[in-house]
Amino acid sequence: MKVDTMETSRFRIGEFCKRVGITPQTAREWERRGYIKPLRSCGGHRLYTEHDVADALNSQQNEFVLGWCEDSRYFMGLVNYMSGIDYKSMIINVGDVGFVETLHHIEKGDVIEVIFAKQSESEQYMAIESACRKHNVPCFAAVDENGGMLDA
Repeated sequence: MKVDTMETSRFRIGEFCKRVGITPQTAREWERRGYIKPLRSCGGHRLYTEHDVADALNSQQNEFVLGWCEDSRYFMGLVNYMSGIDYKSMIINVGDVGFVETLHHIEKGDVIEVIFAKQSESEQYMAIESACRKHNVPCFAAVDENGGMLDA
């Protein structure tokens, strides 16, 4: 009888992260958001298979975190915030052209998360937020209620 080694080989979070190129913190966040679903050992440790690694690597090729700012004055704040995110691919779009491109990527399913430079009542902001809800893409503003940038 031939054993499928893709499914019988299991390893812990450190090895999974090394193979995928992410930190354990990112792996835990992916699990929390439902992107990955590791098995658990009797002791509660996360266990991953070669199949989990292949899925994670394949999904990273076409998905990215997208930042959008309505006004270029907030661009550097968004760049600084997003530099603290551990993800291989990120795009930051600005203004009207960025708005159209942002909607396009959300609708194609390329985006795993949208980060706004700040909350707004503009039609563009509302349209992007609506597209995120429609396509189940998490979105949030990178500023707190007082206008300060959140920690990534």
